[in-house]
Amino acid sequence: MTQPSTNSTPIKSVLHEQSLEKWNPALTTKEELYDALDKALDYRGDVTLTLKDGTKQVMYIYNRKAKAPEPFIEAMPADKDEKIRIYYKDIAGLFFSGVDTAAGKSWAVWMAKQAAKEQAEKDGAAAKS
Repeated sequence: MTQPSTNSTPIKSVLHEQSLEKWNPALTTKEELYDALDKALDYRGDVTLTLKDGTKQVMYIYNRKAKAPEPFIEAMPADKDEKIRIYYKDIAGLFFSGVDTAAGKSWAVWMAKQAAKEQAEKDGAAAKS
């Protein structure tokens, strides 16, 4: 068994990127709401919105107009084949409920895996000599 290289670069933090999956952000300020909706737009899974009237709806957010006179998101409900618009002012809660289909698929993760593979090949070749 070979000893780990002392000059290798740790890649754990890149390989274990934090996913937003199962995140339930606090939406107590306008900034928190805007930030969470920006992240929801980039999220590659469904989110569950709770509206101020108490209804909950699972959806995929595909667009937002944060700078519109009345800011809104556009989404596709998971249970319907339609597109809907929801105004920011009507949102009480947001939960990243769906599976994050893009988790671990970033360029940085790919590069880190390639570097680890190359290092393992070098270590394997050195062990055979």
